[in-house]
Amino acid sequence: MKKFLVLCVLSCLPGWSVPAFAVSWGWDTNGNLEGWGSPNQILGLAASGGAMQGLTNGGDPFVYSPDNLNLPGSANRWIKIDVETTAISARTWQIFFITNADGS
Repeated sequence: MKKFLVLCVLSCLPGWSVPAFAVSWGWDTNGNLEGWGSPNQILGLAASGGAMQGLTNGGDPFVYSPDNLNLPGSANRWIKIDVETTAISARTWQIFFITNADGS
């Protein structure tokens, strides 16, 4: 609720607006991962019920996004990710980026 309230307040101020998403994934079609894949230590990676789901079975699970998103960091400064977990212990989430300068 606090996040929604902050966005609403900012969007109501003169000169402020909530930007449109440059790219988004909804996984609205069951079975369609929308280009995400190559899971590591994730069993049963699937798109179902509007979410990408899987069961982790190791200490460093990850999945790759689609290639060539061509999202300039200067114009896309925010990332919004909704994560749900059934893990009892605290978890650390990380996001890694590769640029055109990094090569393949």
